[in-house]
Amino acid sequence: ITGKRQTICVIDTGIDYTHPYLGNCTQEEFLSGECEKVPGGYDIRNNNSNPFDYHGHGTHCAGIIASTHPIYRGVAPDSNIVAVKVFPDDGGSTSFSYVAEGIQWCINNRDVFNISVISMSLGDNVRRTNYCNSDFLAQYVDLAVSYNMSVVVATGNEEFTNGITSPACVESAIRVTATDKSDAFPSFANRGGNFN
Repeated sequence: ITGKRQTICVIDTGIDYTHPYLGNCTQEEFLSGECEKVPGGYDIRNNNSNPFDYHGHGTHCAGIIASTHPIYRGVAPDSNIVAVKVFPDDGGSTSFSYVAEGIQWCINNRDVFNISVISMSLGDNVRRTNYCNSDFLAQYVDLAVSYNMSVVVATGNEEFTNGITSPACVESAIRVTATDKSDAFPSFANRGGNFN
């Protein structure tokens, strides 16, 4: 229930592994594989082994998953996080080819880090009302699922009340959306469409 002995591969802007509740490691510790909470990762955009988050979005998403803060605890606080950076340092846009490389990296390293989940809070901003199994990323999501990895994807923030974005619309993905402090849908949260 707490994620103990599990690792989540977060495909995003990277992770601040120096954060006190997400590793609290130095760069040297991370690069030498001595950061227990964040044992590894890769920067797809810059083609190096230091997926440090200069933007904050990936760190925020990782915190929702695995923060060890006593009050703002993640849903799986005992899990580890592997950071795969597919966005530029300023957090601007990326392409699905980088995301595909990120998914493949998670698949290729699943046994090295015991990765059981891939988490992505990203999308293409286009409303889909049905499954998008012919979209470019579908083959990568399906491949990860075939290796018994859960692929959790945010539905998007475009205020769609009848549809979601890709790759959340891939049938084998697990779709998630936002809630507010009252456990209701905020206005920006995409939802609806013909999805189970």
